Amino acid sequence: MHIFKTPAAQRLLNHLQVLIKTDVRYLIRGTAFLSIGQVFAALSGFLLTIALVRILNQAEYGLYTYILTLAGIVGMFTHSGMDTAVAQAVAKGFDRALLIGFWAKMKWSAPAAFIALCVGFYYLYQDNEILGYSSLIIGLSTPLLASSSLYGSYFNGKRQFKKLAYDNAFKNATISICVLIVAYVTRDAVLIVLAYFFTNTIISAVRFFHLTKKLPSSDETTTSTISIGKHLSLMEFFGNVSVYVDKIIVFQFLGATSLALYSLALAPTKQLQSVSRIIRALVLPKFTNRTALELKKTMHHKIFIFLLVAVAISTAYCILAQLFFITFFPQYEKALLYSQVLSLSLLFMPSILHTQALTALDMKKELYIVNILKSVTKIGLILMLVPFWGIWGAILAFLLAQFFTSVSLLFFFQRIKM
Repeated sequence: MHIFKTPAAQRLLNHLQVLIKTDVRYLIRGTAFLSIGQVFAALSGFLLTIALVRILNQAEYGLYTYILTLAGIVGMFTHSGMDTAVAQAVAKGFDRALLIGFWAKMKWSAPAAFIALCVGFYYLYQDNEILGYSSLIIGLSTPLLASSSLYGSYFNGKRQFKKLAYDNAFKNATISICVLIVAYVTRDAVLIVLAYFFTNTIISAVRFFHLTKKLPSSDETTTSTISIGKHLSLMEFFGNVSVYVDKIIVFQFLGATSLALYSLALAPTKQLQSVSRIIRALVLPKFTNRTALELKKTMHHKIFIFLLVAVAISTAYCILAQLFFITFFPQYEKALLYSQVLSLSLLFMPSILHTQALTALDMKKELYIVNILKSVTKIGLILMLVPFWGIWGAILAFLLAQFFTSVSLLFFFQRIKM
């Protein structure tokens, strides 16, 4: 980063700051560190996917994807909005909000874990050992995993992006290596799931409890953290329904092999959308300390710059996708065109700025409406389209839901009173 300290670089940064109306130094510093974590996460996930699709057949890989989807659904009930609430509170100086968030998530995770255990025993009763034991693993690991993962929100609120990046890089690399070893040695779906959740839980728990030793013995912890977290959790619940419903419906209507094709087609776009996760982490602490007037004054310009970046990423992927699939996933070449069309969803990434602005301004009602609309729209579209058009129906539903969500976010942002 020393190159940016030269007089010429400083002048260039000053010009860029005026041009795009953004704290360029903060953006570069934060993006550089967060990108380290995202690059490691993407790389480890990519290598793991390559290995799994070569080790497992399409039906087995589809079943593995379905199990992770079930885990994601259980995670929807773990007070997920507390992550953002903790980040906001820590950004304002309330460090012990981390502990408030931990115990709140433990409490809210218990019913979800119990349901997962019941589902596991039900599958075992039906002699489906793979889904049965996998559900038991999910149920046993969920409370501690969901709660201890809050350490990332603490680093985000503190703007300690370097620590967050290195921690995420280490965790993702370790998880991928463990899962890969187990998959190669055993080819057993249950043991693969066990390796994933056991490694993830242990690393997150150790990191969290190490961090709590450094918290102040007392501070003026805001009592609104729980309230904000509950609202955000309910909002995210409706939003997350749409994240997993497509995979569930594809599996139920079309089977594990079709889910494998759809998931692999969607995977590159999901990895490319890591750009939006970086931006999400960067802008929330900044937006939290801005007024509505300040946000509205520069938002359109930021959206335009972000949109140009999204167009460039989507175009580049469409050009390179064929070489990508031929090289790494030759047995999934049928997913190529699906993946190219799905990359159009990257054009809706800029709407994350509107989401974070509404979150920072505590516009609960608007966020509820957006997330409910997103879920209802996607569920309705996918139920109508998948039975008739198969995977293409799921893709169209995915893109249309993204479009309507972006439009609704823009509508509510425009209505912000200054």
